[in-house]
Order: sequence, then C-alpha cells, then structure tokens
Amino acid sequence: MPQITICAINGYALGGGCELAMAAEFRLVGEGAVLGQPEILLGLIPGGGGTQRLSRLVGITKAKELIYSGRNVRADEAVAIGLASAVHPDEEVYDEAVKLAARYASGPAAAITLAKKAILYGYFLPLDEALEIEVEAFASCFDTEDAHTGVASFLESGPGKAVFSGS
Repeated sequence: MPQITICAINGYALGGGCELAMAAEFRLVGEGAVLGQPEILLGLIPGGGGTQRLSRLVGITKAKELIYSGRNVRADEAVAIGLASAVHPDEEVYDEAVKLAARYASGPAAAITLAKKAILYGYFLPLDEALEIEVEAFASCFDTEDAHTGVASFLESGPGKAVFSGS
C-alpha cells in the first residue's frame, strides 16, 4: 500500500490479531496490551505472516524464541524489541494513533510515498542496488510542488515550518 498504515492496540493481539497488527507500519500499544504468537501451544505455527513479519520486526533470534515458546509480550517489552512503536495509557492509545496519522497526512505526500518505496524495494537488495533505488526516488522528489515549498520555506524560515499541499 502506498499509504502509511498505523494501528492502535488495546487488550490482546494474539495469533491472527498480532499478525494483522504486524502488517501495519506503526503499532501503538496501550499499557495493558499483550501481543504474541501462541499457535505453537496448539501444535500449529503462525499462518498469517507471523513467522515472516515477526522475524523482520524483532530479529530472527527473538522471533524464534517467541514463536517456539508461544510466550506473550507485554507493551513495554513490545516496544523494547521493536514489535511496537510506542506505548501510551490505554485510554489515549487510539487518540495518539490518530495524531500520528494526522502528522503524516499533513506531510509531503509524494516524498513520503517515495521514501516508503525506497525502503521497501531496497530492503532485501544488496546495498549498491538499494542505493540506486534511493537515488532515483530522491531525484523524483525534485519534480514535486512540495519539494519547492519545503526548500523555499527552509530558506525563508528554517527547518520544519513548511505547509505542504500534498503534490
């Protein structure tokens, strides 16, 4: 998906719920959230992307430990190992996810889309090939109105003050 994906997790996200959450780019969890891949305890393995997404998020050794044991992970540990992006009070996690979405939605849409493509397409390539993808995406940014707006704003007012149109 070209759009940024964000999920807010309160309560339990186990098995398929955890796999669905791992498909999002950012996972914000409430303090009471519990995540895990307990399928092994049923004599099964994760079947909705859990073996692949978990290892990419937390590293292969931690993914093996969690999948082989079926152990649950609480919110603070989820953030510490890279399974979640941030932890918030349970009653605030949804609002924080909406704020994060609004922040990205007000950014330079073309540049964000190009950055996402460069990251995803280059991730599994050798570095020299991945850098070629990045250079192409970087060059494409200069054809956008948002790049002109951002550079002009930087020269006039300093960094981080541009208001982007999304084009």
